[in-house]
Amino acid sequence: MRNYNNALIFPCVAGLIATVACCPAAAKDASPEAAYKNALFVWKNGNQRKAEALANQYTVAFPSDQKIALFEAVCIRSRFKVDIAMPLFIRIVSREKANQRSGTEYSLQAQCALAILAIDGRRSPETGLKVLRDVARQNPSDPMPVWLLAIACRTLNRDEEGIVAYRRLLNLARPGSSLVHQTFANMLDKTGKHEDALRSRYITVELEPASWSYDGLANTLIRMGRVDEALKYQYKSVAMAPGSARGWYNLGTYLYDAQRYTEAEKALQRAVNLAPDNPDFVFNLGLSLELQKKFSDASKVFAKYCEAKPEDLKGWEHWGDCLYGLNDYNGALDKYKTIERRGETDPALYGALYLTLHQLGREQEALRYKAMWKRDKKT
Repeated sequence: MRNYNNALIFPCVAGLIATVACCPAAAKDASPEAAYKNALFVWKNGNQRKAEALANQYTVAFPSDQKIALFEAVCIRSRFKVDIAMPLFIRIVSREKANQRSGTEYSLQAQCALAILAIDGRRSPETGLKVLRDVARQNPSDPMPVWLLAIACRTLNRDEEGIVAYRRLLNLARPGSSLVHQTFANMLDKTGKHEDALRSRYITVELEPASWSYDGLANTLIRMGRVDEALKYQYKSVAMAPGSARGWYNLGTYLYDAQRYTEAEKALQRAVNLAPDNPDFVFNLGLSLELQKKFSDASKVFAKYCEAKPEDLKGWEHWGDCLYGLNDYNGALDKYKTIERRGETDPALYGALYLTLHQLGREQEALRYKAMWKRDKKT
């Protein structure tokens, strides 16, 4: 693995995290400013989860400190925990209003809180975004408004602006939180910037080698066509979190794409065992079985899928194909006819109906579908 020097957690940081995490009473002996700087220092140097835990302790020790309150709220909001974060932002605004003198402007913390509440509450997302842009521009050395701006851009699908904000955030907070790098990489992958995403993925796994960070690294490598490397890291991911249905699903999908169907089947079966009600997991398991010509097992899986997602005609198609492979032509015809009744006009469907009716000896009907297939097929 590459060694990015700016991603290393320095020994002194590790010692600081261990000392404070093991000694909650340390918060009581610090000033609010020192406590805030301490949490920010831990966050900047890699581990947001521990920094967030510190911030939670500090909000108890210093309940009126707005900087600490905003830091904790932003940490939580960055993890998509909108319902948990919103009351914290509301508390920041309420505290400000209670102590505000007539004619004075809102503090940076209150402005940030009001802006994200406007976005998450869907009252005025564009106004909220504009406020965050202004606050971030007016306070170029403070990472909090920049971080909230990046989060807001992610929420509102302003990907390019979000990427700029995340770059700026990481320049302000080097080497950067593992979760910030992970989110930044997700956005880079979404916009096709996979080389840039890969750099943040490697930094993430150095900062916090965990199932989720290896999963993200594997995802980017797959997008780049580096299948063998991706599989290596995805196997690491499921080894660290064997109870993660999503991890096994991702592994199974990568193996399927690599045409390693037997291994894919095993991984996807693990995913389905862990999350039997997830139709995507069930569908891909059916595909892996079908491609191995295990039509009996595959037909049962697709039957379950069609029960869960009857609107997805692909499920009916594969169910019909499996029944055809079992020489159950009446069963296959029933599934193909179900698709046709729902308005599907794909030439492949007409071809399947022709072959199935031909097997049943219903030649007049079969020839009609053969003519439709020839008429509509791509030349």
